[in-house]
Amino acid sequence: MSHKPIIAYHCVLSMYGFWLPNDPRGSGSDSVRTDWIQPFGKAMKTTGKHSVAHLALSEEQKQKQRDAKKALMFPPVKLNGEQALAVIQGFTEVIDFDVYACSIMPEHMHIVIGQVNNIDDTVKRLKTASDRMLTKAERFPEATAFNGETRLTIWGDGYWKRFIYDDADLAAVIKYVEDNPVKDGKKPQRWRFVKNPFEGIF
Repeated sequence: MSHKPIIAYHCVLSMYGFWLPNDPRGSGSDSVRTDWIQPFGKAMKTTGKHSVAHLALSEEQKQKQRDAKKALMFPPVKLNGEQALAVIQGFTEVIDFDVYACSIMPEHMHIVIGQVNNIDDTVKRLKTASDRMLTKAERFPEATAFNGETRLTIWGDGYWKRFIYDDADLAAVIKYVEDNPVKDGKKPQRWRFVKNPFEGIF
């Protein structure tokens, strides 16, 4: 464990149904608590420092993943442009801390957050604010009721985080997050609450 102070956090927030606990590439979960996806494998806990999203899946693994998502309680969330903007507007209402990079995709998002007292509480605030804004703007994704229940959040349980201890790592993570939409064929994203501390330096 590093004795250096944490200067930032790279967080990945997944929409509901995007990254399952038994994803063969790994996840942050110790167990599969949802009955209807337990038949598709045990939790694939990973403790690595880097994202495993780039790892390839076999055709058999891809099919198993598709089948698991079909078995979910609600349809997986995939945001359109207006819904993504509402999420960002919700974030804007509660951000009172440094954000060094932020990219939102249809099924997940990356955000680099500066020093805060409690990163878990901070992420919870962001999730709650975005759900509230989607509801207020009447842009909440349609959710199929299941046994009388209704999904009240767009987000999956938990989130992925990595601690950042030095400027070189922070600069690399910021570039990675900024490049995320571009690699997917989308335009670069610029949000008012983002302040890149290395703008014009690297």
